Amino acid sequence: FLSFLAVILLFTALIYSFSFDTIKEYQIETLKEKLKLEAISIENETIGYIEKKQYHRLDSVVKNLSKIMQNRITVILPIGTVIAESDRDPKKLENHADRDEIMQAWMQGFGYAQRLSSSVDQKMLYVAKALYTKEERPLAIVRLAINVRNIDQFIESLKNSFFISVFYMILIALFLAFVLSKIMAKPIKEIAAFTYNLTQKKLDSRLTLSSKTEI
Repeated sequence: FLSFLAVILLFTALIYSFSFDTIKEYQIETLKEKLKLEAISIENETIGYIEKKQYHRLDSVVKNLSKIMQNRITVILPIGTVIAESDRDPKKLENHADRDEIMQAWMQGFGYAQRLSSSVDQKMLYVAKALYTKEERPLAIVRLAINVRNIDQFIESLKNSFFISVFYMILIALFLAFVLSKIMAKPIKEIAAFTYNLTQKKLDSRLTLSSKTEI
């Protein structure tokens, strides 16, 4: 039984070490792809306002798009100035030029980051897309953000369900071990009783084993 229990515990440890991290990474990658596609669509809706420097109108459009997409949207100039923000007043936000996802987007077209947002105090996933003029000059960054708390809660619920399942597996294993030990012990006890009767010269004793095992 101990070896069987050890296998269960080892299997549990392996799943805990690899599976949940893999599931979380998959969920994050899925969200990244979703936000990338939405950033492309937002570019088409906003680039005209950015080029014409109609920032007040741009901010209204961004706030409306955010309600539809259920994501936080920020538009940032190459110098780091926030010109539109779905959840806050853009004039009250600090310079964003040094954000990891912003710098990566200028270098690679898209940028990604996960961190605690200082402005909304929530753990966020950020996806940024660099926008350029027709002359290929840097125009702005469109950045989308989504709260990853739901993913963490989903993983925690999976972990709870997993450990409950393991607990019941151990209970079942204990029950089976108890039943098997009783079955295996019965013929041994019968042989022990028969042997004892022989030592007591009770020659009328009979050994009747119902089991078909080697014992």
